[in-house]
Amino acid sequence: MRQFAVISHLAVLCLALIFLSVTQTLKAQTTPVERRSTTFGIGFTGEHDSYLSPVRYMGLSLHFDSELWKRSELFSDDVYEQTYLAGSFGDLQNEAGNGAAMDGYFDSSSALLFRFLHQGGLEMFAGPEAMLELGGVYNMRNSNNPAQLKFDVDLAASFLVAWRFPLWHRDWRLSWQSDVPLLGAFFSPSYQQSYYEIFYLGQMDGILHVSTPFNSFSSRHFLRLDMENRKGFLRLQCGYSINQWHTQGNSYRHDALSLSVGYVHYLQFLSPKQTDL
Repeated sequence: MRQFAVISHLAVLCLALIFLSVTQTLKAQTTPVERRSTTFGIGFTGEHDSYLSPVRYMGLSLHFDSELWKRSELFSDDVYEQTYLAGSFGDLQNEAGNGAAMDGYFDSSSALLFRFLHQGGLEMFAGPEAMLELGGVYNMRNSNNPAQLKFDVDLAASFLVAWRFPLWHRDWRLSWQSDVPLLGAFFSPSYQQSYYEIFYLGQMDGILHVSTPFNSFSSRHFLRLDMENRKGFLRLQCGYSINQWHTQGNSYRHDALSLSVGYVHYLQFLSPKQTDL
């Protein structure tokens, strides 16, 4: 009964975070958006999942992300809403070259960022963030349990520093953002527990775990450079993320490094020189 109560509370937390993410996304799509960016890129992924294989898999990956940024309508002018959506797909090989795996992930997050410093072109932001990740790994060499579902939700802290400067008669914006999960929940089967036992036989004890920086130290980082043109900004982005956790039976680590290019544009009669975003 105690395990069922813990799972019930974590399920409520998961649903609440998912609802927050979805409502923030819908709100951003139905209210005036001041800045929207979309990037596509290629990267390098490393993955180790002890449930599927004792060795590490590495390879190339494709990345897509979209960001919505606007002033909050509920708080002061120094509070901003950021909604982030991303997807990735990786084609991986082990070090010996005799095993292959594929992975795919969807990430969503919503943050409220308070601008606590604004001096000239320098700005600093910090605030809470709700994060959701859903995906999976398929190991082509593992015939017993070839796939592993990935699902985790987190409450995180986000920090952003941005610097706007003129160069070559254009406006430029250089920014660095870091997101660090602090408390959440993730899915992981017990040691050698099959999905047949979980979903068909209903043996669900121990498949949801509480995550903290002590058993699941993860983080996400972005370095972005925006260059002004006639209608908005051209964006160059370098991203790095690490997602890992440890349980009594399994361990998991996923690293992703990506280089992306995309476009930033403004809506509702705002131009880059008329807004400080």
